[in-house]
Amino acid sequence: MGGLSEVYKFVSSGFWNSHESSLRLRTGIAIFKKSRKEFNPANGIHLALLLDLFSLIAIAINQILIELFDSYLLPESKNELDQDLKPIIWGSIENYNYLNELRKHVGNLFPKPENDLALPEWNMFLEFMRLLLENPLRFNQVPLFLKELAFHYYDNNEQDYSQYLKTISISNPHLIPQANKLCEYLVKAGGVPREFYDKYSYDIIEVGSQASIG
Repeated sequence: MGGLSEVYKFVSSGFWNSHESSLRLRTGIAIFKKSRKEFNPANGIHLALLLDLFSLIAIAINQILIELFDSYLLPESKNELDQDLKPIIWGSIENYNYLNELRKHVGNLFPKPENDLALPEWNMFLEFMRLLLENPLRFNQVPLFLKELAFHYYDNNEQDYSQYLKTISISNPHLIPQANKLCEYLVKAGGVPREFYDKYSYDIIEVGSQASIG
């Protein structure tokens, strides 16, 4: 895997060695961003590996979504969601405040950050989570969908999608838009070429189209 070895290790073992959803999410995105220059959208193995990573990040997001849903059905505002998500993702409000202040006072080691500690493309992430909270119980199939679609790239099959992909997309009308939006966010947050999202989006929508036809 060369320069993508860290991603491969996280997908194959690192993710499964942790049971904390927030750590899984932060680590997955951090490793992704660190390796972003190694990904080539013309390489089928890279397409598969990255989507495999996305499926694991989706598991972490689903766990966070459940925690949010237990608190309320739908936040009244983006600001309310912002205030509730940060403690979940960073462990606690105390931990978040500590890390945020530490980040702002690292002296000359790094440029002084302009914004508070947050995931990359934080506003986009907030909008995505608000979308999921409208139908939170439907997102739990997205990790399986993305994992199965990743096998499609490993097989280098440009024509046919598995019957499993078609079946679950029919049974869950929210699956296609949720999977598509997740890929859009992660491609943007990770800083890889937009061609990755273009390819994933085409296949995700095409699965839905083929399933509805027959």
